[in-house]
Amino acid sequence: MRRLIAPSILSFDLLGLAETVPNLIDAGADIIHLDVMDGRFVPPITFGDNLARSLRARTDAFLEVHLMTEAPEDQFEAFAEAGCERILFHLEATHHAHRHVQTLRKLGVSPGVVLDYNEANQVVGIEMLHLSRRSPQFNFQKLQFQTA
Repeated sequence: MRRLIAPSILSFDLLGLAETVPNLIDAGADIIHLDVMDGRFVPPITFGDNLARSLRARTDAFLEVHLMTEAPEDQFEAFAEAGCERILFHLEATHHAHRHVQTLRKLGVSPGVVLDYNEANQVVGIEMLHLSRRSPQFNFQKLQFQTA
C-alpha cells in the first residue's frame, strides 16, 4: 500500500496559502488537508468552507477536510459544494456514523472517520481511517509515538 502525504494547512501562514499550496504539491504532497474546528468540539476556531472554495479555485489538488465540529453533518453539503473530495468526521461527534457515510457518498464525496487514539470503536463501510496521534482537544502537543 502506498503511503500518501497529506500536510495540514493549519500550521501554515494562511495569508501565504496561494504560494504555499503549489509548493506543497511540487514537493510531493498528495492531499491538502484542512482541519476545521468550531470552538465547541475543540477549543480553537479555524476556518470554514470559504477557504476550501478559495483553494479549489486555485488548485486541482485533492482536498480533504477534517471536521472537528459538534455537528459535522451540518457542514457536509457546504464542503462538498466547495470542492472537497473527502470529508472526515469524528465518531464521538455523532451517533449516526452509518448515516453520515451514506450522506457523504450521495454528495459524491469520499467518507472518512477519525478515531481519537483513545478510541477502540469499529467502523464498517468507510474508505479512509485517520488515526490521530494527538488529542483534538489540545493544540501544539507532542505526538503520541506509542500509537504509531
